[in-house]
Amino acid sequence: MIQKTFGIYSERNGRTNLAIETGEKHLACWCTDADSNVLQAFEFFQFQYDGVTNDFSEVYRQVKLNSVLLTEVYEHVKLVWENSNCVCVPATCFEESLSKQYLDVLNGDVFTQSKPMHYTLGDKEIVFRAAQEKLDVMQQFFPFAEQLHKYGVLLNDEALATSEQAVLRLVFYHTHFMVVLFKDAQLQLVRGFDYSTVNEVVYHILNICERTGTSINDTDVAVSGFIDTQSALYNELRKYIETLRLEVVDENLYAKELMGEYPPHYFVPFYKNVL
Repeated sequence: MIQKTFGIYSERNGRTNLAIETGEKHLACWCTDADSNVLQAFEFFQFQYDGVTNDFSEVYRQVKLNSVLLTEVYEHVKLVWENSNCVCVPATCFEESLSKQYLDVLNGDVFTQSKPMHYTLGDKEIVFRAAQEKLDVMQQFFPFAEQLHKYGVLLNDEALATSEQAVLRLVFYHTHFMVVLFKDAQLQLVRGFDYSTVNEVVYHILNICERTGTSINDTDVAVSGFIDTQSALYNELRKYIETLRLEVVDENLYAKELMGEYPPHYFVPFYKNVL
């Protein structure tokens, strides 16, 4: 079953770019003006998919039937793979022939129906797997799309590696969240966690800080994504994190029609750094 959670649109004229994020149980797509990079529309779909009892080609067919953005033509398309099968390798140590081995060390040799992929981000090589069935479907419709991974997108921020203060970024989806931690201008951690209760979220965050010797209240902590400032989750985080704030970007980069319905921090983890 496909559920369209968000469908927000503004008037679009001229050349536009498209970005698509594919997760385990969601697909998000958004378009930006090709010249100004202003965010013009955003869609978010949730679905049930396990690759056994259903196939992704049918999932994508149903998503496309309910999508406005996936039926149009774009100047440039980026595909963002959102999964846990990713590792950051120092560029000076990277060897393309070892891409599978890097991933096997992290997750084990259990992802047989997947393709190792990689791209360069600064001094790092982002190495990741894309499920072969999903990749086949996406390449059928977008054969020339640029391939990215969500971890690389989150790390594509100069402020993370230049801050004198420790930096923690929390990105929330409906049933999982991601953590990015920089300390002493060095990447300490980037990974995702499933959660079903508020206490699980708090535990993971405090456990990460304890294991890395990071003082949570001396850290710049910003949250984005699907988290409501009136929710029990946000209020609980406020109890433990004095420096907690919402992460936003320049409001001039959003079409005014998008700003009225939802708070800007909802869009940050999708739009930011995918330009």
